[in-house]
Amino acid sequence: MHTNYYFLRQLAPALTTQLRGYRVASCFSQEKDELVIGLLSPAGIEFWLKAQLGAAFPALALPETFHRARQNSVDLLPELLGRTVASVEAWPQDRVLQFNFAEGDATLLFKLYGPRPNAIFRPAPDAPAQLFHQRYAADATLSPTPAQEQTSTPAVPKQAPPSESPQSVKSVKSAVLGAPLADLPARFLREQRGYDPAPLEVKQRLAAELRAELEQPAHYYLIYLDGRTRLSLVPLGDILETLPGTEPIAALRRFVPLALARRALETERRLLRQLLTRRADEASTSAHLARQRLHALAHEAGFRHRADLIMANLHAIAPGASQVEIIDFYTNEPVTLKLKPLEKPQRTAENLYRKAKNQQIEERQLQARITTREADALQALELLEELDTQPALAELRGLRAWRKLHALDPNPTAAKAPTELPFKVF
Repeated sequence: MHTNYYFLRQLAPALTTQLRGYRVASCFSQEKDELVIGLLSPAGIEFWLKAQLGAAFPALALPETFHRARQNSVDLLPELLGRTVASVEAWPQDRVLQFNFAEGDATLLFKLYGPRPNAIFRPAPDAPAQLFHQRYAADATLSPTPAQEQTSTPAVPKQAPPSESPQSVKSVKSAVLGAPLADLPARFLREQRGYDPAPLEVKQRLAAELRAELEQPAHYYLIYLDGRTRLSLVPLGDILETLPGTEPIAALRRFVPLALARRALETERRLLRQLLTRRADEASTSAHLARQRLHALAHEAGFRHRADLIMANLHAIAPGASQVEIIDFYTNEPVTLKLKPLEKPQRTAENLYRKAKNQQIEERQLQARITTREADALQALELLEELDTQPALAELRGLRAWRKLHALDPNPTAAKAPTELPFKVF
């Protein structure tokens, strides 16, 4: 929730109090998708703002110190330099933070949308916008949506049909008039406040209570949930740290470095989990299909059976016949055998005996495949359990050593060595 409206509306006034009167001293980039702004107070106190504008993890970092690299660094937004911060505000019901400057009513927007984050600087209200990511040209006309009138009574959500999935947060998001709830508050309502089974009046009250808590949070929580480290305004998952709700700047300064430090570990664990789950599913499916084929071979009349019938009834087969009706001495029932009119019955039986030999080989291969693939599925499941239970795998170094030991490549695009041929070998 570090880019959610409910957090930004706490962060904006705190930044206004902290930065009013600060002057922009530098603006540059030295990493991909990174914009660094250095500000100075009249007393010479530094304040650094580092906007990470990549789609994978958009965030505003507020490092206490920052050292600019001597190389691979480029100055940006020259018209921003020297301007004085007047205020900071969060756009209503949005994920945009706006810096207002005293000179020329200039503005700097940080659009923190997950897929397309950007920074938009406008030297004057009627001046052309200057974009950090030029490819998002539509951001030049970005403007806040009119704020909806806030009322003390939240809107009553439409009653969900019985078939609606309990995981859906759609009805929760529409339960509060104003900013929609993010995934964490919606999940908190469902899991800890009993939102789903409650009648509409209770749902309305629960949503209103939660909105009030989000607008004035008592605490910020650094949590670990679903394999990710996140900043939350509600207690969910494994709580790593609890920070006072009156210090959003301190919470952001603690969260961003922690999330970045744990991001590599969490990404590799997630990819390994996906890889092992996929291996277990593929192995189980392959074993199931092989078992089905083996069952079919065991319950159908085989090639040897038909060849034995032909050889035992050569006297009853007329030359050039395309089929013959005989009594199956295995079942004592009449059967019809198809023949090739231009081929001698002995030759047909010979071909069937050869196919029977190949069928025996196929049965042995199917049995071996079942054994191998079931062992592969079991090994993948055991590794998944080990991934969740081994304390050493909670650190990146231990995880990479374990991955190397078991020859696990978490890269989904890596070339995969074939374990089975796509055709039969006899």
